[in-house]
Amino acid sequence: MIELSIEEFEKELRRDQKSESTIKNYSLAVKEFCNYLGSKNKHEHFTKDDILLYLALLKEKYRCKETINIKLNGINRYLKKINLSDFCVKLLNVKKHTFLHDNEIFTDEEIEIILNEAKKKNKRLYMTLRILFQTGIRISEMEYITYEAIQKGIAEIYNKGKEREVPIPPDLCKILLEYCIENNINSGPIIITRNKKRVHRSYLYREIHNFIISLEIDKKKAHPHTFRHKFAIDYLKAYSEIAIYNLADILGHQKIETTRIYLRKPISEIRESMMYEKLQKKIAS
Repeated sequence: MIELSIEEFEKELRRDQKSESTIKNYSLAVKEFCNYLGSKNKHEHFTKDDILLYLALLKEKYRCKETINIKLNGINRYLKKINLSDFCVKLLNVKKHTFLHDNEIFTDEEIEIILNEAKKKNKRLYMTLRILFQTGIRISEMEYITYEAIQKGIAEIYNKGKEREVPIPPDLCKILLEYCIENNINSGPIIITRNKKRVHRSYLYREIHNFIISLEIDKKKAHPHTFRHKFAIDYLKAYSEIAIYNLADILGHQKIETTRIYLRKPISEIRESMMYEKLQKKIAS
C-alpha cells in the first residue's frame, strides 16, 4: 500500500510549491509513520484504525497540538498522493489565541537593552535584530533581505506559496548599506557567514534565543517571533487602527482576523481594567 517513495513525495511537494521547511517537516512525519507501521509489520497493509492508533501515540508523545497537526498534515498529504483520501484524519482543534500575553511582548526598555548589547557584542546579530524589529518579517524570510532589496528599499518575499513586498524603512536601509560596505557585500543576502553563505534560520534562532537569555530577559520571549509582535504593536500604536490593512500586507497575513490580535491589549491589562473600582470610575467619568 506504500506506493510512493519519500523522495518522490518530496518532489511532489516541491511541484506544489511548498517551502523547504514544510517539505522537511512533512517528509519526517511520513518517515516516522512508515517506521511505526514497519514495527507493527503493517508496512504494506494498514487500515484507518492503524492511523488513529498512531494519532493516539502522537498525543502521548507531544503536548503541543500544533506539532501534532504538522505531522498529521504531512501524513494526510501523503495519503492523498497515494489515493487514500478516505484514510485522512481530522486535525486537532487548537484553542484560538485571542490575546497576547505579557511574556510574548518585549517592553520598550527590553528592546533598548537587546539592541544596545547586540550592537556592542555582535554586529551581524545587531543587523539581524534591527531587521526583525523594523520590518516584522519572519526569521525564515531573512534571506530576502538582500543588497538589491536595500538599494530598492523593498524586499520581495516569497513564503507559504505567496509573494509580497515588504518596505524597508530608510533609516534601516542606511545602516544596512553601511554594514554591506564594511563587510564587502555587494549582492545577495546580507546576513551571511564569513564564507559568504546564507546563515540558516535554525542557527539564527538559536543565536537570538541564547543572546536574549544571556541578558536575563524572560526566556519565553527569547525567540525571533517576539520581535514581529513588537513591530506590529508599535506600528498600530503609531498609526492607529486604520493602519491594520497595511500591517496585514507587511506581515503577510491572508486574513485580517490574524492581524486583529495586535489591536487588543495584553490580557494582564484587560484583567486590571475589569476591577470593580476601575469600572465604576470609568462609568462615573
